[in-house]
Parts: sequence; C-alpha cells; structure tokens
Amino acid sequence: MKSLVIAALALGAVLAGCGSSGQTADPTVSVESADASGGVAADDGIACPSGPPARGVMVINAFDDQHGVVGQIYNESGATLWLWSRKWPGICQLDAGRAAGFAVGSRAVITVSSVQDYVNSPGIGIRIEDTPELSPAVTTWFQRPNLSRCASNKAEVRTTYLKEDSEQLLEGPAQGSVLVKRLPDSKEVTREWLPSGNADNFSRMDLYVKAIGTC
Repeated sequence: MKSLVIAALALGAVLAGCGSSGQTADPTVSVESADASGGVAADDGIACPSGPPARGVMVINAFDDQHGVVGQIYNESGATLWLWSRKWPGICQLDAGRAAGFAVGSRAVITVSSVQDYVNSPGIGIRIEDTPELSPAVTTWFQRPNLSRCASNKAEVRTTYLKEDSEQLLEGPAQGSVLVKRLPDSKEVTREWLPSGNADNFSRMDLYVKAIGTC
C-alpha cells in the first residue's frame, strides 16, 4: 500500500507540470523571440537594411569587382518604395524618410518602385557605375514591368563628370527625380560598408529619390 501511495504522488507531480491543455511548452521558442504580448515576434525580413555594412539584396557584385560604389538610397518621395535588382533575388521595403545602404560593383542597376512586385513592378531604373575608364556616374530611366523603356520617352538622364563633394539632380517626366551626391573618397568609410571586399577603390555616393516617373 505504501508503494502505491508513493507512485500516485509521483504521477500527480508529473501531471501538475503539464498545462491545462495537456501540452508542454515548446523548447524551441526562446525568451528573446517573444513580443510584449507574450507571442512570438514575427520577422518578415522585408525592410531594406540601413547599415553599415551593406548587406542582403543591397549588395550587388561588390565582392567580385575591383571598382564600385557604396552609399545610401534615401526615400524622400513621401510614400513607401520597393527596391530590387535582377542580379539578386528578392525585394525590400524602404519607408518614407528612411535610407538603405548599398554596395555595388563596377556597374549595377537598382529598380525603385512604388509597387511591391518583384521583377513585374514598374518604376525607375537607377544604374550606378564606377569603372577604371570612366568617372563614377548615375543614370535613370522609367522601367516598365517587362523591363522595357517608355515608347514615348526612351531618353535616359545621366550625371556628367561628377566630382567628389558635388551633386547633380537627375529629373524628367519619365525618369522621376533623383538627387545624386558624390561624397569624398575615403578608404576607411568604404571599408565600413564593405569590410570583406575590395573597397579601397570604391567611390561613395548618396542617392535621394524624390519622385517616381510615369510612362
């Protein structure tokens, strides 16, 4: 009889450790992942990274090239924008008033759109380039969902010999409005944006997207 009582008490202790639903806590859910309401915080990973360093979808061919550009893209359009590149699968969200850090190789195109639809979203194409033969430059145009240009306005707008510590406004009805600021070259700063790449020969630019063009 004594042994039966002890067994019953042990069984009661085990049952008391279980929840009222009969389920035990999930050991894979950490304390850090819980939000204020006690639930598990969601991480959709969709926001454009600010940096430094540049990372994710905002690093394009930067580790392979000897020349390139690092900097930030600022959203001054007053609306949410979406950024993507065909060189890297994925799309990220850039809210109004925020900036996304980038690091690109000698030539790369970033599409900026007001529509969240990877590849099929219309917007402005921004080509950023820095090659040994040419000075750093930025070109913009309106990019349709099939990656073609506007039939009525195929013209691109492009910076002309952008010196260090200078700026130029690229603007047009189809090309939108993008202010390009070239910053002074700095190996120390570029290494912060691209710590494991060939950043010593990279230029620095900040781009301010003020408006998306129309077609």
